[in-house]
Amino acid sequence: MPFNLIFSINIISVFLLIFFSIFLVTRKKQSKLSNFLLAGFLFINSIPFLFDIINSLDLKIFSSLPTLYLSFFNLDFLMGPLIYFYTKSVAIKDFRLKKKDWPHLLPVIVFNLYLLFSIILKQTTGIPLSFIRREITAALLASHMLLVIYACLSVRVLRQFTAAINNVYSYTKKINLNWLRFVLVGFGIIWLMIIVNCLVRIIWNTPITSLNDILSAVNFAVSTIIIYYGLTQPRLFTGIESKSKYEGSTLTSKNAKLYTHRLKVFMKTEKPHLTPSITINELSDKLSIPARHLSQLVNEQFQQNFFDFINSYRIEEAKRYLIKNSHHNLNISQILYEVGFNSKAAFNRAFSKHVGMSPKEFRKKSQAQELSILRNNP
Repeated sequence: MPFNLIFSINIISVFLLIFFSIFLVTRKKQSKLSNFLLAGFLFINSIPFLFDIINSLDLKIFSSLPTLYLSFFNLDFLMGPLIYFYTKSVAIKDFRLKKKDWPHLLPVIVFNLYLLFSIILKQTTGIPLSFIRREITAALLASHMLLVIYACLSVRVLRQFTAAINNVYSYTKKINLNWLRFVLVGFGIIWLMIIVNCLVRIIWNTPITSLNDILSAVNFAVSTIIIYYGLTQPRLFTGIESKSKYEGSTLTSKNAKLYTHRLKVFMKTEKPHLTPSITINELSDKLSIPARHLSQLVNEQFQQNFFDFINSYRIEEAKRYLIKNSHHNLNISQILYEVGFNSKAAFNRAFSKHVGMSPKEFRKKSQAQELSILRNNP
């Protein structure tokens, strides 16, 4: 029995992927559609590991059932739509599958019809091993090229999601989907490696056998990450709206001017930006302005999303702290919490974006200017 490291990884991977697929399907909590989509993706992803185990044990199960072997490989065509719709289901508010989504099943249907037709033609003479290998390579190449395309489409959905949450929240660290972007990039690298291996097999008729071991290890790591975050990611309060941004908006130019003035006065006097987790819904309640109108106002009148709008006020507050002599005893870590930030990294990033230099550089420059003024006006 070949109990080496890769064989052990394959065993663990099959167990984890199938176990969590069953767990997700039987889970009775929210996000049922997301659970089903992720379960389908994980189950299909377990099949290559299972095949590697069977080949390692030299069981020869599929030599007598070649059509079953090929059919399982064609399930790879479903992985792209599954990960794409899973991404949409966790990013888009109230996402549902619709009739217009069914064409995503066409590749697996077309390839299986082609496969069925080819097998029927070869039934009289028997299905040669060379045919099975050729069709497996073709299926892997075509399906994984589609997978890379779906990964790119999924990343685009995540970009839209990031823009959406930046229009609602002033602090996004705990509600972003960076983990899913990492997973998509990880799987994208795996799928590109499989494409390269298929092309090498087609051109030189010899696959890179050592690449399979690397793929198993990387696939195991990325699959473990998506299992963990897929189960622990909380249900988001909001996501991308399915409609266009301000379709059917009732905000008039007169109200826009009134709301803009009210917002400026409120920001100056009440300073809601000093609350670290302020959201657009909370601010709209305080101003008695509909949240959708407030979002439109910030986007169109200030040319910013809500995240940058709030941070711009925080940065102006921080600049006053950094300039004033009375606050020189406060270090930068203390100032950032005073003005509403929750982390030094976020503060430095926002400060550099708005001011063009780091807080430390700004303070040094301000102190140098003060000294210069004092020297010139003794």
